[in-house]
Amino acid sequence: MKARKHNREKLLFELMSVFLIVLCWEGLAAHFAKSYENGSYLFPSLYSVLTRSFLNLSAFYGMGGLGTGNYGVAPSAFVSLSVIAYHTARTFLRIAAGFLIGVSLGIFCGILYKANRYYHAFTSIPSRIVSIVPQMALITLFLAWFGDSEAGYILFIAFGIFVAVYINTVNAIENLPPVYHKFSSTLGAGKARFYWSVALPGIIPELSGCMKMIVGQAWALSMASEFISSQNGLGRIIVLARQRLDTGIILIVLFLYVIYTLLTLKVLYRLCAYLTRWQPQMESSAQTTNGKKG
Repeated sequence: MKARKHNREKLLFELMSVFLIVLCWEGLAAHFAKSYENGSYLFPSLYSVLTRSFLNLSAFYGMGGLGTGNYGVAPSAFVSLSVIAYHTARTFLRIAAGFLIGVSLGIFCGILYKANRYYHAFTSIPSRIVSIVPQMALITLFLAWFGDSEAGYILFIAFGIFVAVYINTVNAIENLPPVYHKFSSTLGAGKARFYWSVALPGIIPELSGCMKMIVGQAWALSMASEFISSQNGLGRIIVLARQRLDTGIILIVLFLYVIYTLLTLKVLYRLCAYLTRWQPQMESSAQTTNGKKG
């Protein structure tokens, strides 16, 4: 009973916080609309975002390869959804490719850093330098090297993900219980077998804990790269919406980023849960026991 009451109170406060945010937003929107000439565009009401700004997305139908040659189409919900779907797909493909490359190389190099003393000594200083370099400052370098190409966007995202995963992999291996290595040695496992069969599965729980930061970083890096020179993608829509002073479109795209990030996290958490199914489910067992006692 106490748990149900606690859940109801938590839900009530969550709904109250959302209601308060909406109320404050609408109040500020009304103030901007009365006080400034373009106030309804600079700080639009939520109704305006869902109607006018959503339909204004139709203006981007011919941008970035979607419907080339059909500029000036009549605004409609179908055209706006087509714009969202096309540019979402372009952004997602870049993130997916960069994420796979960055995670794979980050885990591999992180394990190699701990497994091979020569590689450890050779990459010790470069890895420290790379870990403290502001990644956003590297956008101009990637532009100079790759120009306006898909490879440049993907490699920029991959590099940022690689650094984060690499650092977390090294820390995760260092945090493994020493008994893991002792037991594997007792059973006759060599170094390669230990890192493949013991260390790699053992670090997944800790790596899954930092996925929220890594996934958010992936979407942020894609947005930053598309800000600069991309002709398509969600980040490019934000740039063009800013030039049109249509804050509502920016809010729609930012909301999409939040939804896409949450969905990506949900998928990754399920994947990590599957990969760590060998772990005992202590928490769920305890909850079941408490429920039976109640």
